[in-house]
Amino acid sequence: MRVKVVTDSSIYLDEKTVKELDITIVPLIVNLGKESYAELDLDYREFFAQLPSLKVLPTTSQPSLQDIYQSFCRLTEEGNAVLAIFISSSLSGTYNTALLTRRMILEKYPEARIEVVDSRAACMGFMVLAAAKAAQEGAGLEEVLHIAVEKAQRSHFLFVPASLDYLAKGGRIGEAAALIGTMLNIKPVLALQGGQVIVKEKVRTLDKAFGKILEIMEADLRSKGLLEAGVGHVNNPQLAALWAKHIEKEIKLPVVIREIGPVLGLHLGPGTLGVGYSTAK
Repeated sequence: MRVKVVTDSSIYLDEKTVKELDITIVPLIVNLGKESYAELDLDYREFFAQLPSLKVLPTTSQPSLQDIYQSFCRLTEEGNAVLAIFISSSLSGTYNTALLTRRMILEKYPEARIEVVDSRAACMGFMVLAAAKAAQEGAGLEEVLHIAVEKAQRSHFLFVPASLDYLAKGGRIGEAAALIGTMLNIKPVLALQGGQVIVKEKVRTLDKAFGKILEIMEADLRSKGLLEAGVGHVNNPQLAALWAKHIEKEIKLPVVIREIGPVLGLHLGPGTLGVGYSTAK
């Protein structure tokens, strides 16, 4: 029985990779006025370009139960086992909806094999890619699940928001709430840990924030070894490219650049830059 990986659109992988690894993506939803859009159908740069002119900030919501059900059902009927990895349950209801959907599928197909994982993360690319690659190489469901969970434990995401306004409005601000009102004086380096926003460092400029991120990465490089790294950005491609180039020079590894879409972008805020990496141990 082959294993197929299902995830949501906050993975922000390029179409080529998704197709090559046969990853099924269920779209998160962006609500703009009275209209709702699948995140996958939106032009990211066009969306963020019009954001400042909107009188009411768009909202986001989880995929519909029907979308998750149809994905699980199709893959099960094709004779596959399913490993579903979704955005942190502290950030979205997607994981809990997927658990409900799993029960519905098992009622219809008692022999179905479906595992649903709470990534406890937002940018979960390394976890999903590791699972999909193992599945494509023929690993069984238990092994693919183990690989995914282990990769999650060795993955890190640090980010620097342009402001805290979007995190605050979205209710996802965590420890950073204590920094509200001080953003004119500092640039915080934030991290997602256990699905919660925590403050790693507080510095005065964006350059110093980037320097702190490099320090953290280099310390992990020395103690644990780095396997892969990437730069994510919310409508900030030029600075993301500069960060990626500098990181490649420092850690001697290729660095991928990922464009963060509307769902996470609405919570992180336009201009946000982040660095993700995974360690060898």
